[in-house]
Amino acid sequence: IDVQNGSPQGVQRVIPALKITVNAKIKTANIATVGGVMAYARLISELTGTVNNAVAFGQFAIGELLFTGCSGDIIAEDPSLQFTFLASKNVTGLTIGNITGITKAGHDYLWFSFKAGKDATTGLQASSPRAAYVNRIYGLADHSLLYIGV
Repeated sequence: IDVQNGSPQGVQRVIPALKITVNAKIKTANIATVGGVMAYARLISELTGTVNNAVAFGQFAIGELLFTGCSGDIIAEDPSLQFTFLASKNVTGLTIGNITGITKAGHDYLWFSFKAGKDATTGLQASSPRAAYVNRIYGLADHSLLYIGV
């Protein structure tokens, strides 16, 4: 898209994603099972920046939900905390240019390498996708350890 001097410049595109804030009351007994308040706080820290390794909230497939953090006061009895997530749908069978069958988890990164050539119609220099690459950016983790809704 937007080829200038034989190089594609691309275009800014909004990627479908949903920001979710979940307010949850965490049972003090669950916090105790991981070793107490500071151990639970550390667990939250370790899970931040990971995607779900199992179906989450009954709606989101593996790889679709990125945990972006938590806020609140965890020193009170049965604390109420705010957990934030970004949801992005997994895709399969995606076709871009002449590349077909692309599969990508919601928070994976899709990028391309290009080859130079001439446009058959205009004879002008043009670039076309040579290959598509999908890279995992975020590790998978067990978000049930957050004890949301338990």
